[in-house]
Amino acid sequence: MRLFAIPVLLAGLALAATADDTVVRPGPWAFRPGQTYTYEAKTEFAYSNGSYEVDTGCGKYKGEKTTHQVETLQLKATVTAVGDDGAARITFEVVSVAVEANDGEGGVKADWDSHAKGLPQEGYLRWASIAGHKFDAIIAPDGVIRELANPDWPTSATKSADRPSMETKASKNHRDPTSKKAWLELIFGTAPQAKLAVTKMHLPIPEMMEIKPDGAGQCAGDMCSKVKLGTQDKPESAADFTPPELRKRGESWWSPKAGSVVRVELSGAEEAKLYKAGLLGTVKWTIELKERGQVNLTPGKPDTATPK
Repeated sequence: MRLFAIPVLLAGLALAATADDTVVRPGPWAFRPGQTYTYEAKTEFAYSNGSYEVDTGCGKYKGEKTTHQVETLQLKATVTAVGDDGAARITFEVVSVAVEANDGEGGVKADWDSHAKGLPQEGYLRWASIAGHKFDAIIAPDGVIRELANPDWPTSATKSADRPSMETKASKNHRDPTSKKAWLELIFGTAPQAKLAVTKMHLPIPEMMEIKPDGAGQCAGDMCSKVKLGTQDKPESAADFTPPELRKRGESWWSPKAGSVVRVELSGAEEAKLYKAGLLGTVKWTIELKERGQVNLTPGKPDTATPK
């Protein structure tokens, strides 16, 4: 199949079903070649790992040692081609990435931003590797990911800063970067449907997520369609059963004016396995549409990639 980076119809993208035979429903995404969307994608992770006691001189104060981690990506999406069924080939670029965390013991903080010139702490090589990274995906009009080229983040960064041991520890003992697939599912898969829909999300453990219309309201200056998100309640005997303590809940807002999801919030519990097996923490994903635009695409060489 020959795909060109110009506004042409791509018969090869006109698939009636995804690779796993999931029927593709008509959806709200009306892709056009040259559309650009820039999203801020943030993951916040926190867990408690013990308590502390401080003598203030006027009495003793007790509290919990709380460890937190925040990653923030600026993810730009450019629609490079659209098929006759509305599916789009989209090029994504991680414009910037920032990450911060504390060590959960003495409260030592480590942060790094790709806009800065300094080297990252050792544990943040995972994020330094993805700054500037580009990848392609084919997205159906209902938000289903038909194809995701190179689903894993690169791990090419090797040079780290020589920092104090506790700061290095703060950069290492937390969750890995949220996956490409999870971000795309949260952006494209949470758009409103005509009625209750169910989709699989990888957060990172696969779970079935209900997408339920929930009226309308103001968001980002627009009148938006609102959607409730929640892990599907299934019997414990089901193969894809998600324990109640790990289920996620959230909302998304769709702007007809922007032609995009403008905000997504989803939160729940997740195991802090890099720190201690079995320890549960809280995780929250937030996505905001920061900018949208239109670019003129220039003719390019044929792309012989074939959707799987």
